[in-house]
Order: sequence, then structure tokens, then C-alpha cells
Amino acid sequence: MMSLKSLFNASAIIDNNILIDLFELDSIELLFKVFGTVGILKSIIDEELDDRIKEQLDEFEYDVCVMDTAEAYQVYYDLTNNPRYKRLSKFDKHLISVAKSYDYYAGSNDGLIRKTCEDYSIKHVGTLGVIGCAFILGAIDRVRFISIISLLSSDSTTCYIKSETINEFLNHVDIIINENEGGEANGYK
Repeated sequence: MMSLKSLFNASAIIDNNILIDLFELDSIELLFKVFGTVGILKSIIDEELDDRIKEQLDEFEYDVCVMDTAEAYQVYYDLTNNPRYKRLSKFDKHLISVAKSYDYYAGSNDGLIRKTCEDYSIKHVGTLGVIGCAFILGAIDRVRFISIISLLSSDSTTCYIKSETINEFLNHVDIIINENEGGEANGYK
């Protein structure tokens, strides 16, 4: 697992599934507490985003991203013409292409996107990474962290992350907390 602290103040381009997850968890603001720059594809804003999510995003400053570099177009071309990546949607390919071009984290929970990012040496993060970084850095306290994880693990949202993945994540966060000043993180024991 990556270092959650490495996310702080980094730049990330976020896909629709993370936006939906964080909206359902009433936690979209975490993107803006964790990342220095948050980018969202214009195509996702125009074609995929629910109006309620757009309304919440309007409270924050974010970059509207488009493919506008030769490198982004080359990556998109490669992804489109390689049968290995035929299951990626146009939005997925745009996300990966822009992330590569601008050296942004690619924010997605989708396994194929994350695998493709690894193939292209693109840093990536999912919903759990955003939540974990927010907690480790003190943007949310332990009570809110536990509440978010409980909601994420419940049937009250459409978020789907395997319970094994959540447990592995919680173990990772526990290790970080135990390494911070004798087990204290953010003033909580």
C-alpha cells in the first residue's frame, strides 16, 4: 500500500465513482482537504455527473481537465488501439491520459483503471486512500473516520469495496497511527 501522507497537497484527477462514493458518504470536501489540486474531466462533468454532485462541487475550486497535450493524445491512442485495454471506457482513457500527461494521481476505485495506471507508471488512489489521508493528516477526527468507514461498509450506499480491502486498509492505518508518536494520531488514542 502507498504512503497515505504522500497524497497530501498532491494533484489528482478524480473519476465519477470516487465522486459518487464521497457524495454518498457526505465527504466530498475531503478531496479539497487532501489534494492541492483537484481535477475533474470536462467530459465527466458534462456527461456523467449527477446535478447534486455538481452543486456540491460548486462550493470548491477545482480544475476542469481536458486532453490538451501531445502526450495525453498519444496515451489515449495507445489505450484505444491495444486490445488489452478494450474494456476501458472513453472516460477511463481520458482520465489515465490526463493523469499521465500532467503527472497527477488518477483517482479511481476501478481495478482495470488502477492496473492500467500501474502499466503506465501513473500514481493512483481510491476512495479509501482519500479518507485515510484525511484522517492521518487530521482533516477528520477518529469519530468521523469510523463513521465514514462504517457507512462505506454498510448497504446504505452504492459504494462497493470488498470487506477484505477495507480490513487491509484499516490495518495499514493502524500501523501508521502506531508509528506516530507512540500510537497517537491527531490527538486521539
